[in-house]
Amino acid sequence: MFYHPHEFITISRQELYEKVWTTPTVILAKDYGISDVALAKICKKHQIPKPPLGYWARVATGKKVVHKPLPAIADPQLQQIRIRKRPEGVGEERLGPVTKTALAAEKAEANRIHVSSQLESPHPLVERTLKSLQSTAKHELGLVRPKAKQCLDIVVSRPNIDRAMVIMDALVKALEGRGYPISVREDDGTRGTAVTVLDEAVHIQLKELLDHKAKVVTPKQREDYLSWHRRPEVEYFPSGRLALCIVSDDIEGCRRLWADGTTQKVEECLNSFISGLVIAAEAIKTARAKREQREIEWKEEERRRHETEQRRWEEEKRIRDLEAKRAAWEQSQQIRRFLAAVEEAHRLRAQQNHEPPPARSPWLAWAHRYADSLDPLVISGAAGI
Repeated sequence: MFYHPHEFITISRQELYEKVWTTPTVILAKDYGISDVALAKICKKHQIPKPPLGYWARVATGKKVVHKPLPAIADPQLQQIRIRKRPEGVGEERLGPVTKTALAAEKAEANRIHVSSQLESPHPLVERTLKSLQSTAKHELGLVRPKAKQCLDIVVSRPNIDRAMVIMDALVKALEGRGYPISVREDDGTRGTAVTVLDEAVHIQLKELLDHKAKVVTPKQREDYLSWHRRPEVEYFPSGRLALCIVSDDIEGCRRLWADGTTQKVEECLNSFISGLVIAAEAIKTARAKREQREIEWKEEERRRHETEQRRWEEEKRIRDLEAKRAAWEQSQQIRRFLAAVEEAHRLRAQQNHEPPPARSPWLAWAHRYADSLDPLVISGAAGI
């Protein structure tokens, strides 16, 4: 997906330094939607020291740790850090005309989506979801999720229920106003919110992001834990930050997350989120077309492979048949030569005894018939060979 300036996170050098020393880089990078390698490069560029190897294990065991101070730098441009939340995906120039038209409409000021401060005349799906959230007990992470049927896929803490509802109410109404119907899919015990865009079902979710901290453990638990694990154990808790997500498959290279940031709130991203849905729908359509093309190519390859295998099998069968006929013919010739020798021996014996040539015995007649039965030239008359 292409990106706009407001889709970047701007953070001060001092703030990133504090976060790097309070949150493991692997986890912090995920919060920014980048890899830990990319975050390490950012720290190197802005001369931000990172915790040394073994630092987080010492934190988990309660041992004393020392923070490397943030060095002073002369370049004022390095004091501010700009992080793009997601790697660039599908370029706008590659999108279809229908998608481009839909994206252009989302940029128009007249189509800007405004979120009310309180819920008024909620959409039926929103109203049903709100009632279910209010009556649902929170799970171990401090979040609630609706349990009733035909509810939107929302996972938030209780303090964020009202805010989540006004966001989803504005989003659902905007989607339906654009001709993108929203529905709840309940298959195999799982629930999902599906938006039909460009005739494709795109699944979405509104969730609250989690923060984490080192888990408080007793000395005995710490000793047992470190004997089995190398990394410190952490516990997660609601952060208060909301995020709209696209959870559909087959959208590689597309943006998936619109979250609260330092200066940006989800309420301001609804038009951008709908643009993301349109791009995701085209990506799903493209991915399916590629799968179908691969299926056609695979079937054609299988057909050619089958034909090749059939020809090979038929050729091998003809060779085996040829070898069998040749062997049978040689065997019939050997038998005939033997029978001729037998008959010659009988003739010579009769000649020595001054007797008339003997008639062919029944055994010789049978033996000649057997030789004929073996001879493919006699059986087929050579017509089928």
